[in-house]
Amino acid sequence: MATTFLLFGMNHNSAFGQTEKKAVMLKPGVNAGDLLFAYNQIDDVEIAGAEVNSFLEVKTTLKPFIDEILQKNITENTPIKFEIAFAIANNFVAFLERSKLKGSESLKYKRVVDAFRLAAQEAANANPSK
Repeated sequence: MATTFLLFGMNHNSAFGQTEKKAVMLKPGVNAGDLLFAYNQIDDVEIAGAEVNSFLEVKTTLKPFIDEILQKNITENTPIKFEIAFAIANNFVAFLERSKLKGSESLKYKRVVDAFRLAAQEAANANPSK
């Protein structure tokens, strides 16, 4: 099975993009359906007012990947790989960890979180000085 690559990167109009010139980029690999699940899952997370910008940045950054999955009718089990800034990925996982899950959703959740953690470890190994 071939892996689909989604390479949009970071939204450079965001506040984070303007302040972080050399952001550490992660390249998580997940199934398309798992990313769709996680993206929708964080919509139900309660956030504090101070987290609004971070939440919107996560949603804005992931939206092009989600749109591409939907527009190209990429199947749920198709592996995809994309680039996302570490700080945004970290916020995404933090919001996802606060979500309420059904037991039947636990495998999707685990695959997404594990993929992001693995990507962070790979980035750390590739850039040991950072």
